[in-house]
Amino acid sequence: MNPPDSTKLQTARIQIWGKGYRVTSDTEEFQRYVPLQSSTEVTLEKTISTLQWGRILEPIYALAERELAAQRCMLFNPSELMALSFSKTEDKHRRPSIILITATSSIDWTQDDIGETAARISALVCRLALDYGGILKGNPEELGLHLRNGNFLPSRDFDLVEEHDDRAIEWGAVLGEVKKWRGIHGVATPRLLSLGANIVLGTRHEAERSQQNYPVDGYFDIRDKEIRALSARLDRWPIPPAQLEAPTANQPSPPSPDVDIRPIAESLVRIEQRLERIFEIALDFRDFILWDKKKR
Repeated sequence: MNPPDSTKLQTARIQIWGKGYRVTSDTEEFQRYVPLQSSTEVTLEKTISTLQWGRILEPIYALAERELAAQRCMLFNPSELMALSFSKTEDKHRRPSIILITATSSIDWTQDDIGETAARISALVCRLALDYGGILKGNPEELGLHLRNGNFLPSRDFDLVEEHDDRAIEWGAVLGEVKKWRGIHGVATPRLLSLGANIVLGTRHEAERSQQNYPVDGYFDIRDKEIRALSARLDRWPIPPAQLEAPTANQPSPPSPDVDIRPIAESLVRIEQRLERIFEIALDFRDFILWDKKKR
């Protein structure tokens, strides 16, 4: 990707989820550490607060750290994009535990830079998941006090300008395809489909196998960099007439009326005459060969 345009890239607002501290009263065993209050608006943050975490977390515990770090998930709505990333940690009894980081950013689907936003917001959650997994390891009591008092972070907003791209996924290509389809709620590797995505970042085989457990509607073909639909719930957005009529790479635009094309036409006539002459010579040569064979 090209270097980020600091005038376009914006901030992302994060959430931190984990186990071991009792912080928020509206969440159960898997606690929302940051923020203390759940969003009252219809947002992606509100949506994930309603997930059944028990069935989601159980298979994640079975993943090795390296495999867990390779998982990706991104959810969408008409005005937001949310990236999610898990990391392993430990509770105060040194038992395996899980940290989840989400980051949400407002987006405009008509803009061309949403691929840059996606690449950097994905990198942000992956980085913070590892960082906070280490910081919260063992559930230090002092950090628990900061979480309960709401001053664990000075701000939930993180600048995306300085963030590096997540190069594990070609997010520019993925988001370019997402824009073409109606009915996409999110994209994810197979292990994180339980978070609400309906497009698999993987192979057709992985997508079809995942349909046994999740409402998968398609997959992103990494080779062709296209989304392939697997159900009627996906529908392509109509192509604007201006795009249908636009010349393609193999269909050059007609010349401007101000351009004098007579020299071009004259050159084509001369080329045609030369080709005809070459063809006549070839015929004469063929006749000579045939005549020579008969003579022998």
